[in-house]
Amino acid sequence: MPHLNLLQPKICKITEKVRRIARATWGLKPNVVKEIYLVATEKILTYGSEIWYWDKVKFNNKLLQTQRSPLLSITKANSTASTDALYVLSGCPPLDLKVRTNVMTSQHIQRIKNSREIGGLQSFDFEMAIKPWEVVKICWSLFDESQTFETLYILMARKSRIKRVRLRSLPRK
Repeated sequence: MPHLNLLQPKICKITEKVRRIARATWGLKPNVVKEIYLVATEKILTYGSEIWYWDKVKFNNKLLQTQRSPLLSITKANSTASTDALYVLSGCPPLDLKVRTNVMTSQHIQRIKNSREIGGLQSFDFEMAIKPWEVVKICWSLFDESQTFETLYILMARKSRIKRVRLRSLPRK
C-alpha cells in the first residue's frame, strides 16, 4: 500500500498536465490521451506489480481510485460519471484486473522456470546457445521429400566436433 500512496500524487501530476491540453471541446483527441495513458501512466502504475501487489480489497480500491482521473481525461466526461461507465467508454479494463493477470502470468512463468517438467515434456533449460558463427547449415537438398524419418535428430557443431542429439521418435505408420 505505501507504494501506491507514493504513486498517486505522481499520477495526479501527469494527469493534470495532460488535462491542461486536452479539454472537453478542444485540445488533444481522446485516442491520443488514451495512448499517453496506456504508454506512460499505466506502465508507471503496474511497474513491479509482481512484488508489491496483494489481491486485497484495499489494494484494488486504491488502484481503481488512481485510475479514475486518467479515465476522466480520456473520455472527457463529467466527474459525476460512474467508474464502470468510464471503463466502457474509454475501452480500458479495470487496473486491478490487469495487474492481477500480470501477477498471475509472472507467477506461472516462474513456476515453469523452476519446474523440471513442463506438461510431461522434459525442460530444455540445459541446452547451450550456439554462437551464430558456429552454426552449421544443413543442406536440405540432400534429403528426398518422399523419405520418411522414424527419428528426428538435430546436429550440433561445436569447435569442429559434431554431435547428434535425438529429440524424439516419430510413430511408425
